[in-house]
Formats: sequence, C-alpha cells, structure tokens
Amino acid sequence: EDRPEPRGRSRRVAAARAEREREEEEAPADPQLEAAVADLTEGAGAQALPLGSDGGEGRAHVSEVRTWSSDEYTRVAVYLSHWVGWQKLELPAAPEKPRRIALDFRPATLDGAAVARTVPGAQVDRVRAAQNDADTVRVVLELPGAHAVQAFALDDPPRLVLDVGTRAEGASAARAAPASTATSSPTATTTSSPTATTTSSATSTATPGPAAGTDASVDEEGQGKGPVRRIVVDAGHGGHDPGATGPRRVREKDVTLAMARKLAKRLRAAGFEVVLTRNDDRYLALEERTAIANTARADLFVSIHANAHPRRNRSGVETYFLNVADDRYAARLAARENGLDLGGEREAVRILTDLDAKASAGASEGLARLVQREIASGVRARVGDVRDLGVKGALFYVLLGARMPAVLVETAFISNRDEERRLASPRYQEEVAASIARAVSTFARGGARIAAAQVP
Repeated sequence: EDRPEPRGRSRRVAAARAEREREEEEAPADPQLEAAVADLTEGAGAQALPLGSDGGEGRAHVSEVRTWSSDEYTRVAVYLSHWVGWQKLELPAAPEKPRRIALDFRPATLDGAAVARTVPGAQVDRVRAAQNDADTVRVVLELPGAHAVQAFALDDPPRLVLDVGTRAEGASAARAAPASTATSSPTATTTSSPTATTTSSATSTATPGPAAGTDASVDEEGQGKGPVRRIVVDAGHGGHDPGATGPRRVREKDVTLAMARKLAKRLRAAGFEVVLTRNDDRYLALEERTAIANTARADLFVSIHANAHPRRNRSGVETYFLNVADDRYAARLAARENGLDLGGEREAVRILTDLDAKASAGASEGLARLVQREIASGVRARVGDVRDLGVKGALFYVLLGARMPAVLVETAFISNRDEERRLASPRYQEEVAASIARAVSTFARGGARIAAAQVP
C-alpha cells in the first residue's frame, strides 16, 4: 500500500523536469551570447575542391608539415594558408624505391626550400615536401610497410591530417614502456634541426600503474584487453583560443586546465600514470591532442570542457563519446568545439567508417556512462542540484583517431551565471575531478561491463 506514493512522486519529478526543459527551450536567447556561439559554430567547413581549383582565393601556401610518432602509429599534418584542390596518390614500391603516398596541392606554393626529413617510428621512413611543378606542391610519405593510411581535413587553420598504421598486437604490454616522443617536422620553415619536440606541453609522471596489476580495460564487446595504466587528460582550448566565455568573463580554457590538474593529481594518487596534453595556458591544435594520446600509448583519453548555449538558463552536465551526432543539439555542440559548420559531418561519416578508432566505440560509451553517473551523483551529494543531460554520441574531432577509449566531458554551462560561478569554484572543480577519477578507477576494474549492459 506504500507503493503508489513513490510512483506518484516519480511522476511529479518527471513532470517538473519536463516543464523546466520546456521553459528553457522557450526562454529568449541572449543576443550577445547567441552571436558569440554563432562565431564559434559557423566557421567555414573544410572544402572539397577539385585539383587545380583555388576557391577564388588564389594560390595557397603550404607552410608546414608536422609529424607525431610512436612505434605503432604516425600522424602527419600538412598546413595550408587556405584550401585548394588536392589529391592523394599511392605509388607502389619499385626497385630501390619504397611504397609512397603522394599528396598534390594545386595551385600552391611551398614556403621555403624543399625538405626531406626522417620520421621516428616504424610506419613512415621519411616525409618530403617540394615544388613538384610551377603550380603543384607535392608532399610524399615514404612507407616501409603496408600500413593503412587514413586522411581527414580540418579548418582554422586549414590542414590535411593523415594517420598511418594500426594498433600492433601486444600493444597493451608495450604501453608499460615509457611514452615515445612526439615530434614536429616544420618542413617548409625550419632549416636548423630535422625535428623539434612538440610535446613540451604534454607532462607525464612516471608512476607505476595500479598496484594490483589485474585491472583491465574492455573492448567494444566488454571483454578484457589489458591493464589500464596510462591516462591522458586533455584540458580543452588554451592560448589564443579561450573557448567559451561566461557572463562574468570566466574563460573555459582556465577552468578546464584547473580541473585537468586536479584530476591528474587524483589519478596519480590512485596509482595511474598521467599525461596532461597541456599544463599551462598554451594553444594545442585538435589533431595534436589525440596524437599526444596515441604516441604516449595511452589506455584512456579524457577531454575536459565547459558548455555554452545562447539561452543563459540552459544548465547541466553531459558526457560524449565519438559517434556521428544523433541529434541536432549534439551536432551543433560538436560543430562549436570543432570550429566547423555542420556541412563537415558528411565527410566525417566516411572518416568514422574508415578509422580503426571505431573499434573503441563500445568501451568509450561504457566509460562515458560511468563518468556521467559519477559526476551527476557526486555533485548532487556534495555541491547541489545538477541537471543530468546524459550520455551522447557526437563527432568531436578532438576524439577522432584516438586508439583507446576516449570521452569528452561538458562539465557545466559556462554561459549560465550560476554554473559559471560553480566552474570557477575550487570546490566544484574538485568534485568533478574526484568524480571522473572514480569513474576511471571503476572502468579500470572492469566496471564498464556494467555500464555497457545498461545501454538501451
């Protein structure tokens, strides 16, 4: 006879939540904030132009080629002043010549002299860039093996990114070794040193993994595939990119760095090795963040962000894993974080089909559910009420190409005055860090099997 009352309370709570959501959707948007979010969302997407087309902007300048590599993975990024037509050619091995991938950009000019540089790792021997003819810049990757090559385009600045190689058998055992150095090869602008380190911002503490030594991550079927030892924690935005800014001028880049540092401290105390993509206020390109995780042979990747919306009363916490955005809101949020318009999503569907990072999708969703559950319950218990916006799949380029379970956490709405105050509060930052640390520890013990079983 006591049962109807809890059900009645549950209905009232659900009705109140639905009414609040309706009011939030109908609330007038703040014009200034709407314009700011539009600036972040409506950047020009990566254009697909035929070879020889300049999109009306004239010849492009190829300014730099950068590489990040480990024993089992290499990422190459080619930077341009603006998009022109390009093509990818595969040149088979010939007597005294290795297999090569050639990228032609036309019409384009190479800044500086032609350069050829060796690349550490087993996937790419050398990267060369030269003016192939008066209108064409050719970038060549010399490949010693038959590794797969995937390419995708990003904007702001325009660059073409190539991932070479697949996860080697027994990679989980290799992760116990020290992280490899990620290197940058500025082929068009630097003449002094063949390589320059680009991961001075990526800091690692070489503490041992969890003492038990039996904790295991899970694959997309929820099966164990090796110990979780090394976590890469990514503080969103940084440097000249402040991210979103709240009504009291609190900046996303500052609060994400504060939470990332707190999370790193807690994870290290729990026995994990931690790599921070940045430990100060510096800019990192999206492709560099995932490359740091891949070259460090990370077991998990956690990217920390703060949300924003033109309606200042929008509030809550949500956690994302890499997927094609399944609703308009998720798609717009991903576009804001990516600095792209929604037109880039069609190309991204093809990318997701090609990349072997897709193999971590199930484990990523399991980790996302654990993170979301811990933050929502932890904040309610120790800080105050919070709206649980759930777990969603979306196309975040910062997660694209990650070769381990990877999630992006939107910790609160910095555009909401109350949540902006929370984000700036050390108490809230500590609670978010503690919650994510609990989720990671549960995942490492195999708890993602439970989360995966709850997926509808």
